[in-house]
Amino acid sequence: MSEVSRAIIVGVGGQDGRLLRRSLRAKGVDPVGIARHRIHYPDGKEDDFSILNEQHIQRLFSEYQPDQIYYLAAHHSLVPGSAMQSHRLRTTRPFTRLTLLDSISS
Repeated sequence: MSEVSRAIIVGVGGQDGRLLRRSLRAKGVDPVGIARHRIHYPDGKEDDFSILNEQHIQRLFSEYQPDQIYYLAAHHSLVPGSAMQSHRLRTTRPFTRLTLLDSISS
């Protein structure tokens, strides 16, 4: 199997994402990281980014052409009793994954 040269980490701002990024860098891979509403490029640049925006995702895959994708995003900060927040998470989490999968297959 060939060495991974390009990777994307969705959820790079969390503990697992930070550890994975560090591990990949030690192996010579400098991944693109997506955290909340920002994208972090290997050259240190950052930009606004929405994982729910299909055009953002498709442009990222088209320009970066990753060999591997790590989806570590977690949604765990619900305020007790917040029915709207709970509903939003139930509807956006699957959509986010489907957007990524659709972009990979394109």
